Amino acid sequence: MAYKFRGGRPLTLNEDMIEYLCSFVHGNHSVKQVSRLSGVPNSTIDEWLTRGFSDQNNGIDSIHAQFSEQFQREIGKEVNSFLSDMANISSYQSTSWMLEKCYPEEYGDEAPQMKELRDLFKLSQEMKNGLPKDKETGS
Repeated sequence: MAYKFRGGRPLTLNEDMIEYLCSFVHGNHSVKQVSRLSGVPNSTIDEWLTRGFSDQNNGIDSIHAQFSEQFQREIGKEVNSFLSDMANISSYQSTSWMLEKCYPEEYGDEAPQMKELRDLFKLSQEMKNGLPKDKETGS
């Protein structure tokens, strides 16, 4: 059930809301998609996350800090799932495309992580298929 936010009194962040919002991350959804699916305005989710990261950096254990930590943990689980899939397929392009679209800041074309992932994938493919002839002989 999506929350119907029509203005007025702002939504309150509590443990039920944290669980509700984090449940949408499991479908490989971005913050904007979580907003659209949950009915909670994107600006509200961004504000809660920003406040949570600030609280974490200042050593404050607040409901916002708990939200940002759990939200990031759920995103991490999804990214790990992508990476596991990537290791078990013969082509990394589809998985890398999904990572780029869902998490553009961390996995966009210009992100250093993507270059590292491509290099790791190529290395794992070489290991699966055996070394190329020129590397076997050392020439």
